[in-house]
Amino acid sequence: MDSGNIKICSESHCSIGLLHDVRQLSALLPEGYQYTVCEYAGTTEGTNAVLRLHVTTEAIARTWIKEFQGKTKTTLRTLSKHKVTGQKRVFQMHLRCHHNTKPRSNTADSRHGSKNTDCPATVSVIVKQTNTKRKSRSTDTHATALPMEVRLNFTHNHPVQSASALKHRDVSDEVKEIFINLYKSLHSPSTALHTYKYDLFEEYGDEFAHISADRAKCPDLQWCYSQGVWGVSSGNL
Repeated sequence: MDSGNIKICSESHCSIGLLHDVRQLSALLPEGYQYTVCEYAGTTEGTNAVLRLHVTTEAIARTWIKEFQGKTKTTLRTLSKHKVTGQKRVFQMHLRCHHNTKPRSNTADSRHGSKNTDCPATVSVIVKQTNTKRKSRSTDTHATALPMEVRLNFTHNHPVQSASALKHRDVSDEVKEIFINLYKSLHSPSTALHTYKYDLFEEYGDEFAHISADRAKCPDLQWCYSQGVWGVSSGNL
């Protein structure tokens, strides 16, 4: 992403630290948005930042979250839920890395295939209400012009783009659509996956091994069989 889409906050109460180089931050952020950085700390362990954007709706906020996961090749799950009335906030979501599974038993991590690492990475997104007739007592000087606040704690305790991490990602919507069309063409799960992998190899060639290790781009056979009556009549895809 062009670092020109990132602006340093000029408010005196914001503390950005030393932001001599924004490449580490810009590598994480979806394109097509203007970012104002209020706080930033980039280290070898990860990135912590508070960002503001001119986003006013829940729909665009959810799109940003989806694009952020795609850009960073991470998968986020809901950490906590908050009721939003619309009076002060339009949208609020607190998310955790899916490698923090919050296991219910002490033996869960010892199971074969466990992905839990108690990863501390989190993302919080809040969109504040701007269309209100009531006088606000908020001291947030960004609330009107930059109502969306993003708090990034991008400090994963595991390799984000390793094969062991990528194999747990959610299958992308684009790939789901491809499989729906394959099932409509009367493919079984196994032949659909074989056909899809062949097309993937034709497209990526030498990069196929790396691309196919990412479950978002190349699902496993178990997923193919899990989609109802091959994902068409059940509407599960």
